[in-house]
Amino acid sequence: FILVNNCNIADRYAGIASFCSLIFVTVSIFLLSRYLRKKEVDFDLQEQTATDYSIEVINPPVDANDPEVWKEYMEGILPDEVQNKHVTCCTVALDNTKLINHLSARRQLMLQLELMTPPEIPFDKHNIEELGHEIPLPPTWKRYLCFATDPRALIAKIRVHEENIEELSTQTFEVSSVFITYETEEAQRAALKTLDVSGWNVWRNTGVEERLLFRGDKVLSLKEPAEPSSIRYEDLDDTFAKTVTQLMLTTFISLVLIVGGAFLIFLARRRSAFASGITIKIINSLTPAVCSMLVNKFESHAYEGQKQTSEYVKVTIFRWVSTAIVNIIITPFTSTTKNGAVFLLSALRATFIFELVTTPVLQLLDIGGNVKRHILGPRAVDQRRMDLKFLGNSYTLGERYTDLTKILFLTFFYAVIFPTGFFYAFATLALTYWVDKYSLLRQWGPAPKVGSQISEISRDYFFNAALLAFAIFGAYQWAGFPYDDACGMYSSSMISKGKT
Repeated sequence: FILVNNCNIADRYAGIASFCSLIFVTVSIFLLSRYLRKKEVDFDLQEQTATDYSIEVINPPVDANDPEVWKEYMEGILPDEVQNKHVTCCTVALDNTKLINHLSARRQLMLQLELMTPPEIPFDKHNIEELGHEIPLPPTWKRYLCFATDPRALIAKIRVHEENIEELSTQTFEVSSVFITYETEEAQRAALKTLDVSGWNVWRNTGVEERLLFRGDKVLSLKEPAEPSSIRYEDLDDTFAKTVTQLMLTTFISLVLIVGGAFLIFLARRRSAFASGITIKIINSLTPAVCSMLVNKFESHAYEGQKQTSEYVKVTIFRWVSTAIVNIIITPFTSTTKNGAVFLLSALRATFIFELVTTPVLQLLDIGGNVKRHILGPRAVDQRRMDLKFLGNSYTLGERYTDLTKILFLTFFYAVIFPTGFFYAFATLALTYWVDKYSLLRQWGPAPKVGSQISEISRDYFFNAALLAFAIFGAYQWAGFPYDDACGMYSSSMISKGKT
């Protein structure tokens, strides 16, 4: 038998309405992008930070570790019309990643040991061996169920880190970057303009006046640095080849996880649209944590903005595939417009409802935060431990952007066969705005300043990709009507009589 769907869309107004929707959305995205660019400039002008007065030397000589030499050079390259040439601060970043990692790990272990120490026992960081005998051992059930740490094991780890720190402290490290902070913005801009050299000339070490050469033989490359709180000093010295290799590895792992998530959604769709919606929601909820673990463990980024951008790209692609693309792949062509518990339209409706309801409700309930503040905090043994329970929840700007782009992409992708998605998207985005605003003011803790990288990549790439999906897949879906296996040889009379 050949399936014939008696679905007539000969009315040209349906196509005109879809085309007008595409034009309206395109203009709206264009206006939104212009508005975001304007707000970025306004925010930058309204808030003065160290970045507005600083420059970063990307390619310093590996042995140029004297701040006084850098101060004299950076003041000397400025033109005479600059009134105040004074260099206020000079920071020389060294290629000492291993030393920083050991220092950071030792500090974390010392804090963990201090939190394990009972209030009646004074904590002496210079005599931690005695603490190991005075701190009571955790019960057996805590060690197996809660993975409680033995204080003596912590002390042994601390001593290992201290030995490595002593050994590394005797070494001489190469210079990886230099940060210069001027007294005025005028001096900063003049320095950037004076040493505005192309990458080709920097590589060839030519193209500048002799007075601008550092030590008389080095062409420097300058840029405006990121915010001080977003600099990841342990990763400043990593090479481009290492960064690309790490990125390829995490990308491959992400693709494997995407395929695995798609298979789980396929199994859930075979049962019902409700099961599919729950599976998609669970996968979308776990995705930020998984991508963050991948980036933290396998990637190195010099700035927090780059790190969050990498997480944002992975989470967005993961959510786009699991939310929108997988559904169209696992749906048979002739079942595209069918109604039923296991078909596409029911799955889309369930997905939109889960995004509208579950995400804001769980975010407002803040179960983990309330348990810390109202149960664990009042029962803390001292003030410091109690204060740690009242810290706000952590969040990333990239994750918040993925929620926006995910809903837009899902709505645009199925705009032709599920136009009701625009209403679901409006309700979801409006509710998300108010819930995020409440969380930002009441629940979340402060986040590092990351600049405008995530906003730029979102509007330049992901917004445009969503619009492109609207145009391409909208045309594909119109061409697929009436979604059956019949060709034009069957007459309308045969279709009306239900013959195949």
